[in-house]
Amino acid sequence: MARSSLEQVDEPMQQPGRRPPRRQSALRAGQALVEFALVFLLLFTILLGIIEFGHLVTVYTAVITASREAARYGAAIGPAESNPAVPRYQDCQGITDAALRVGWLANMTAADVTIAYDHGPGTATFATCPPDNVALGDRIVVTTVGHYQPWVPLFPAVNLTFHSSAARTIFRNVPLN
Repeated sequence: MARSSLEQVDEPMQQPGRRPPRRQSALRAGQALVEFALVFLLLFTILLGIIEFGHLVTVYTAVITASREAARYGAAIGPAESNPAVPRYQDCQGITDAALRVGWLANMTAADVTIAYDHGPGTATFATCPPDNVALGDRIVVTTVGHYQPWVPLFPAVNLTFHSSAARTIFRNVPLN
């Protein structure tokens, strides 16, 4: 039976330059996959940058805290923890250990801790650890060095070194009235 020109045909008509509906959904899925890959790469890079910046701040803070803790230990009144016959300001190993308790976060070793003594702000160093004689009002000055190395090898040539010094007055032979 012949069809008349007025009868509707259930088959979809192809327009020139258009793809069939099945291929359109496949192309949309492919486009979404490409967009996801690009956005994921950007978000993952930002996430790694945040983690790396947090690591940098942790190393910086650890260097500062290590010098403060070591100076605090050396200026404290009383005998050393390892040897009760030695005052804390002469306990070089104890002062270094106090710095390394925090400094391990900054790849710090015992060679990165320097202990010196001066007579106050603006004066020259008169001794290194252990000092021969410390007078009332002298200070312990602890300098620490920390090393930052990135965890993520995006910029492998970026290696930073942080320095920090902390000074505390040593109270020795303080007369109590």
